[in-house]
Amino acid sequence: MDVLFQIFLPALNPVAGLEPHQETFSWGGEEHPQGPVVHRWGEHVRLVPRGIQDHIKKLLPEGYLGPDWVFFDVEGDRLELLWEEVRGHEVDWGDRRLDDLLSRLLERHGRWVVLFEPFSDQIDIVYRLSTQGCLDKLKANLARDTGREGFIALPPEPGC
Repeated sequence: MDVLFQIFLPALNPVAGLEPHQETFSWGGEEHPQGPVVHRWGEHVRLVPRGIQDHIKKLLPEGYLGPDWVFFDVEGDRLELLWEEVRGHEVDWGDRRLDDLLSRLLERHGRWVVLFEPFSDQIDIVYRLSTQGCLDKLKANLARDTGREGFIALPPEPGC
């Protein structure tokens, strides 16, 4: 599925079952890190550290992101499995569902960003959504065969 799917958080708080992993290589009898620390959620979901694209920053409220925020591509066969599930097919997540991880990560913060960008170049709208509303929007978007909407989801503004 040709979609850029990212989450941005003020920090990556510990979540039971979200395991850090870093590839290494041996040189001269010593192990050396290779590449970034990737966080794995079971066998189907990986959070891979990335930067934020300039055009995305421009779509966020001014001053929304702080200096310590973390940016992750959500990789693996996560969207394909969720796509199968929203179409009524049985999916074996191995007790590490994508929507469960997203709920756990987003609910720990007052601010967050979820980015769903078809073809890595299509943002149609910025939403203010609850965590559940964000998950529902993601699933509804995957349920479409054509015309998927590129979106950025932010939590509702405080006091709303």
